[in-house]
Amino acid sequence: MSEVPNQNQVVEGNINPESCRALWCAVIMVQWNLVFKPCRVDWQYERPAALRWFDSAAFEQVCSLAGFDPDWLREEFQARLLDFKQVAP
Repeated sequence: MSEVPNQNQVVEGNINPESCRALWCAVIMVQWNLVFKPCRVDWQYERPAALRWFDSAAFEQVCSLAGFDPDWLREEFQARLLDFKQVAP
């Protein structure tokens, strides 16, 4: 019996590295914006989850995939968070 190829598989030769990096950068920006530009509906649940995300292994993995040093980005995040807390009502 012959096997039918799975049409849902991605052929690695078709992956665009710039597009992948842009995707992972967008993941970081969504989390960043949930912390610093939350909508009123995001404030109760999504913002606390985003705050925890910046201190997680998932954050480090996404940084690596986006081409960022996770320690550097976390320091930038913490500095921005400190400034944000000083001006937040």
